[in-house]
Amino acid sequence: MGAQKIGVATSIYKDCGFDSQKTIDFVRETGLSLVQLYMNEELEKDAAETERLRDLCSTEKITLLCHSPYDLNKAVLSHSRHIASLNRIFPRNQKKYVVFHFDETASVDDALSVMEILNNNGITVCLENYFRFHDRDSLVSNITLYTRLIHRAAELKRDFVPLIDIPRFFIAPFAVFDPLFICELVLNNIAYARKEIFLHLIDVTDTRQRREDWCPVGEGILSYDTIFTLLQRYAISVPYTILEYEEVEPALASLPEVSRLLNILHVE
Repeated sequence: MGAQKIGVATSIYKDCGFDSQKTIDFVRETGLSLVQLYMNEELEKDAAETERLRDLCSTEKITLLCHSPYDLNKAVLSHSRHIASLNRIFPRNQKKYVVFHFDETASVDDALSVMEILNNNGITVCLENYFRFHDRDSLVSNITLYTRLIHRAAELKRDFVPLIDIPRFFIAPFAVFDPLFICELVLNNIAYARKEIFLHLIDVTDTRQRREDWCPVGEGILSYDTIFTLLQRYAISVPYTILEYEEVEPALASLPEVSRLLNILHVE
């Protein structure tokens, strides 16, 4: 297992327009070495700024992930400037990890085709679980398609990493379905195809997950000890963990607990 890195997303400065510079400063000042930037339209248009951020991450030895605003479907392929900007922002010798939301309305074959084209453009797809619909039948269909896509992509040797947003299993509409069990089913299924995932984490005090419900990891209702024990049981490694809060304070307060949770993965 390689080194485990903890990072933050530019969402911690959402009120400042997802400020990339402030986020990188936070990463540097807290001794972290991983940042997730958001490739919005404003940044996409600014070649000089993407190059400056690339050089800054390279100088500071900060590993970069980039979050695309697009889902993994054919629509992203019509945005050639977006793909060019994604390629430009990554430092040399870093893998170009780009986060795309899973699109449950796209066929598995279409998603695989898009993934292949992105791979051919130098991009490693981070496939993030995402639920557009929240009723029981849609949930079952979504999980079936998401895990099927992961298995098919692994069989075809696509360059990708499953990215699991844990809080998404614990939203209010899923509370009646036992979110922890849903999470367990997904992780167990993924483990047969991939032994490495990335994580998005926050914690909350209420399944409504309003901003006022957000709290540091370990102080809310998400069953992280159990989830990380499952990861350890399934021998799934987690090289990158991103905190996706919308404020600095809970992200900073979460760091010791996230480090403790990641240590669970090393317990034999």
